[in-house]
Amino acid sequence: MTMSKIIKVPTLQTQRLTLRMWQKKDDTALFAYARDPDVGPNAGWKPHASKMESRMIIDQLFRRNMTWAIEEKETGTIVGSIGLEDDKYRPEIKSKEMGYSLAKSRWGRGYMTEAARRV
Repeated sequence: MTMSKIIKVPTLQTQRLTLRMWQKKDDTALFAYARDPDVGPNAGWKPHASKMESRMIIDQLFRRNMTWAIEEKETGTIVGSIGLEDDKYRPEIKSKEMGYSLAKSRWGRGYMTEAARRV
């Protein structure tokens, strides 16, 4: 099995957020919100069972696809992820699908709308 290379996403800024490349050391921050049973299923995945699982997701999925960590400027805390991938259901139109997750503690603040508009 061939591993795809790491994709370097550009850092993007909004008024309240920094969208940046995931780093391996972000595993603790990802696990902090990805273990919540109300977060993962809404994004199409099961809650993370361990920090090791979060580390694997960062290394094998986020860093090898066009996925940004969503960092709150005020606190420096990673509060979510947002990414783009090829539309696998309509490849002939060469469009992208957007996927995202957000820490439940940040729901209702307009963060994802802000991030999605910037991406």
